[in-house]
Amino acid sequence: MRCGSARYIASWCWMLSPLLVFAAAFAVAARRLAGKHRDRKAWAYRYIDIPEWGRDVKWDTATLCELPAVGLVAGTFSGMLGIGGGMITGPLLLKLGTNPQVSSASTGFMLVFTASSTSIQCVHTPQLTRLARASLTTTSRLQIHPWGGATTAVGRAVRRHWLRRRCSSPSPLW
Repeated sequence: MRCGSARYIASWCWMLSPLLVFAAAFAVAARRLAGKHRDRKAWAYRYIDIPEWGRDVKWDTATLCELPAVGLVAGTFSGMLGIGGGMITGPLLLKLGTNPQVSSASTGFMLVFTASSTSIQCVHTPQLTRLARASLTTTSRLQIHPWGGATTAVGRAVRRHWLRRRCSSPSPLW
């Protein structure tokens, strides 16, 4: 496939098309959540804030702007570094005020979709798997694994430090 050919451009359009679907789905959800928040403010709704159970999420403009930005960063890093999106999504849900058990269960549930999509990609693109295996020699594999372990350890330490500073109650994510 030659760069600039119609097939090349079509393949990129196909790969980027889920972004349009996700953007549209988020826009619909954000509009509904903003409407609920507006209604709750009009009704003088009292948000729940119980330390043991978490608190109601206030879907104000700041939260609705922050969420897609953090989601984009989480998705980018999880795709580039191979880390699970739960390492970023879990603390995000805690920051929004959800119960730690709900946050942990939600990230575990999201793992099903991540693992499924990766498996489907490997089944449908075997030539990519062959190319990846052929490009990695034994020496480069031995160099990559310790680096991956070290960066995972650093990421976990940074996350643990961040959670301890931000969250008052212990979390099952530690």
